[in-house]
Amino acid sequence: MHSLILPQTQNLWYYRKMNIDVVWPNVLFLILGWLLALLSPGITDYFHKKREIKSLRVAILTELREMQLKLLMMVFRIRSKYSILDREFFDWAKSILEKYDGINSGESLLRTMEPLLKIDKKELSELLQYYAQQNSRPESGLSLKKFSLAFLEANIAALAMFDKDLLGYLLEIKMRIGFMNEMVDESRYYFQLSFQSGITHENYINANVNMVGTYKSYADQAHDVADIIHKLRNL
Repeated sequence: MHSLILPQTQNLWYYRKMNIDVVWPNVLFLILGWLLALLSPGITDYFHKKREIKSLRVAILTELREMQLKLLMMVFRIRSKYSILDREFFDWAKSILEKYDGINSGESLLRTMEPLLKIDKKELSELLQYYAQQNSRPESGLSLKKFSLAFLEANIAALAMFDKDLLGYLLEIKMRIGFMNEMVDESRYYFQLSFQSGITHENYINANVNMVGTYKSYADQAHDVADIIHKLRNL
């Protein structure tokens, strides 16, 4: 026995199906639109933050790149004065100068160092000793430079956006620069102490020894900071 579908019932079923086929895509579009409206601010913020991090990183590395060249010059100045330059230093300096692409030119210094990299260890040692003797007396003072990271300091709160490796390097640089600036004050104190009227010969010698020791520690810190900047630029 076959069931019969009345024409009226059949038409009703057909119209319902038609309505579902028409309405359902509209419902999907409404849901999709609602989701996009809900997620849109988050998506916008994500890409904005990504661009902000990139711009901030470029600006900070530019500031550090210029500082790196100045640090190199300070290391060269101090170590050449006290005859503690060696081939390792020149290889290190060359690696920095070859990569430097900032506003100051390191080409002249690079050209000066090229011949020094080609002579043997004994000749290099004799040349540097001669340079140190001609340069100035070992006990004479040096004008050490204080460094500042104005852009980094101004954006210190934003550093939290960086990954932990980059953040760690930046904070270490900031700390070491602080140490170096303290050494500048310390070296000036010993320099002024050596000129005090009535100072004994023993105290004069001690003041000069401490002053020179501070200069050398400053150069070591400057070398280390330049190395950290080199690592940062290779991240």
